[in-house]
Amino acid sequence: MQDQPATKQKHQFIFTGQGTEYFKIWIVNILLTVCTLYLYSAWAKVRTRRYFYGNTILDGSTFEYHATGKQLLPGRLIALALVLVIAFGEAISWTLVGAGYVLLMLLAPWALCRARLFNCRMSSYRNVRFNFAGQAGVFYIYLMLVPLIPVVLFACVAGAMHFAGLLSETATAILISIPVLLIYAIFPWIQGKLAGYTINHSFFGVSAFNTQLSAGKFTAIYAIGVLLASVIFALAGLGYFALIPLLPSFVGNLNLESPTTGTVIVTLIAFYAIMIPVTTLVKAYIHSRLRNYQFNNTTLDYKFELSSNVGMMKLWWLELSNLTIIIFTIGLAYP
Repeated sequence: MQDQPATKQKHQFIFTGQGTEYFKIWIVNILLTVCTLYLYSAWAKVRTRRYFYGNTILDGSTFEYHATGKQLLPGRLIALALVLVIAFGEAISWTLVGAGYVLLMLLAPWALCRARLFNCRMSSYRNVRFNFAGQAGVFYIYLMLVPLIPVVLFACVAGAMHFAGLLSETATAILISIPVLLIYAIFPWIQGKLAGYTINHSFFGVSAFNTQLSAGKFTAIYAIGVLLASVIFALAGLGYFALIPLLPSFVGNLNLESPTTGTVIVTLIAFYAIMIPVTTLVKAYIHSRLRNYQFNNTTLDYKFELSSNVGMMKLWWLELSNLTIIIFTIGLAYP
């Protein structure tokens, strides 16, 4: 007699937090951060994470966050010092500002790697800690070396062609600016590579997370998002130009002193009325597709499957309605 396969059990994440509860934490965090000139922000971060972890339930158990404000404070002070140097260093020396930018760029990949390690080790579920075994060198490769390659190549080619008299100064400037566009173009690929690396080097206790993500899939998702935005903006633009002949009579009904001012106001309103829904729609598309793709292709210890089925339209409406409420409450509804 053959053994029957075990029935799969499915457990959903449940969040029990309430906006009214979090508002009390949020407003106190803001007031104390301001009163302590940013020093309390480390403890504010701890309070916020403990609230969200403690209200996230999986199979009847909540998550825990174990970090303290004292542990977070040194990193925040270093970041604050760099920001102050960049913001006010020009009063002393532009060299100081440049050094601040260079130091910030050099520290960023290391800081991202250390933050991932710290957050994993400070998080637990059923008294079992998470962990991360990634190396900062990989973050430097994808965040600094890979984007630097097209910049250096184009700069060398443009410089050589310029000194050889093959390019004018304007053409040289255009050629040198192309790598900036290439960096934006390869960003999804970089994100995909780093996502796969961080997941494959993350652990729950001694059990490893495993995934086989394609960086090309990330690029395709972003490309579809950009195409979606381009099509909608193009259609909106055509519609607006088709309605231009009607603007004078519409503006005249507004009883404004200057028709030109009225046209500008109507144009701005139309622009934001299209831009905000479209940008949130594209953001929802990219976020939902990337999230679902990563979760649905990740396992824990090759036994436990993760899954996600976030819908684009539901997420879009959630983000759009939230943004609208935040705007009309001057930020007070953020919690």
